[in-house]
This record gives sequence, C-alpha cells and structure tokens, in this order.
Amino acid sequence: MGNSEQKIEKAMQEWENSLDDMEFIWGIKSGDDLCNCECNLYTMNDFDITYFKDTKKYVMSVETIYQFESKDDERKYIKFIMDNFTKWMSDNNYNTSKKLSMVDLFTEGVNVNTRFDSIEDLYTTFKIYADTFTEVK
Repeated sequence: MGNSEQKIEKAMQEWENSLDDMEFIWGIKSGDDLCNCECNLYTMNDFDITYFKDTKKYVMSVETIYQFESKDDERKYIKFIMDNFTKWMSDNNYNTSKKLSMVDLFTEGVNVNTRFDSIEDLYTTFKIYADTFTEVK
C-alpha cells in the first residue's frame, strides 16, 4: 500500500471513530436524499440534532444550500423546520417554553453554532432565530 493510500485509510478510520462519539437524536431528512431509510447521521438532512457523548453536548445543523425563488419561500422553509421541531419536542415531552437569559444571549454569545447542554436550550435558540427570520419582511 502506498503512502497516499495509507493516509486515506488513516483519515477514514479517524472519521469512523469520530462517529462513535456521536449519537443522532432527531432530524428532518432532505427530499434530496435518495436512500430508502429513516433520517440518521448518514442521510442528507434539512435539520438535525446530534449528541456528542464525549462532551455531553447537543448541536444542530440546518441545511442552507438551497436557492429559493423568494424570501417568502425561505421563510416557509424555516417555518416548516420549526413546526416539525416543535411537534417532535411536544411528542417527546420536552419543554418548549424555556427562556434564555440576557447573559446567555448577550454575554455567552449563544447562537446556532453553540454546543448546548440540553435539547431545550438548543430548541429555544433555534426558535429565537426562526421566529425572527420568519417575521422579517
């Protein structure tokens, strides 16, 4: 095996090992995903939540590659994600009325790229962004 093949194999092994530290929690599979399977870590997703076992933190991912015909279509896409996320939260008895503190928002710099301690914190942050985005005309 050549040196470049060894590097590729090593990189693949490191990637596979990193997946062992991740747990797929929930998501909305993209219509572009062609596999005949449930939404998971390996599917193309419009939105997903992943838990990192080593840090005990949650992260979200929102697909932003789409090009929409209008700003209204962008708002509909985010609203679709928010509505489905809220339904999933309710169906699984998570708190959807949690509030973030001023310190969280302005001092800690909580945003969609934050690693969250709880799914409720992640939801609340996404809801702030989604509500703001869908209300702006």
